[in-house]
Formats: sequence, C-alpha cells, structure tokens
Amino acid sequence: MEEIRAWAFESDSPWPGQDFDLSVAELHFADLIIELSCDASCPKKDFFLSCAYIIVGDAVMTEYETRSKAGVEQFLQQIKATNNERLLTLYKLGTKLVATPSSFDYDFWCGEGCLAQYKVS
Repeated sequence: MEEIRAWAFESDSPWPGQDFDLSVAELHFADLIIELSCDASCPKKDFFLSCAYIIVGDAVMTEYETRSKAGVEQFLQQIKATNNERLLTLYKLGTKLVATPSSFDYDFWCGEGCLAQYKVS
C-alpha cells in the first residue's frame, strides 16, 4: 500500500504496468482510493477516482462476481461520508447503477469516460 501511495505523489513516475488500475481497483484498497481521490495535492487523484468507478462498474457488469453487492454498497456509503463533490457524484451515479444495472456503460464505468464529467473547459 505504501508503494501505491508513493507512486501517487510522484507526478512524473511511469505507469507501473499493464492492468495496474485493475490491481488497485479493489475493495481492500477502498480507504486509500477514497483518500487519494479527495486529496487536492495528489497528482494522480483522477487515477484513484477512476479506480473507484471501476470498483462499482465492474461489480455491476459481472453481476457481483468480482465484488459482493454488500461490499459495493458499503463502499458507496464510505464515499457518501466524504462530502467530496467528485465522490458525491460517484455516489449518486453508483446508487442509480446498482438499482438499474441495465444502465451500465462500459466506457463510462470501466474506461476513462467517467472522468470527462470533471474536466473544466
């Protein structure tokens, strides 16, 4: 976990390897993902926000084979408690997705589509 944290704060550090995002997008890293997604000083905060979307989206896409529904719902409650605007958007969208799995869009939830809504033009 400390290696991930160190990488997060090195703005010019290379991508650690193929599927690194999938390795990080796990519920056992939930606290770290939430913390770094909210940290304005973290150069890779968007990466961690994307990991949070992957956790929710991948669980719904696989019909909770990769992560339990209860685990995802608990993760969403942790996100809600942050009062972070970007994570609150994920909370709202995530609870809608859990309630309506047919609305799943791979590019949005498991690609980088989720980040487009946060870009300032």
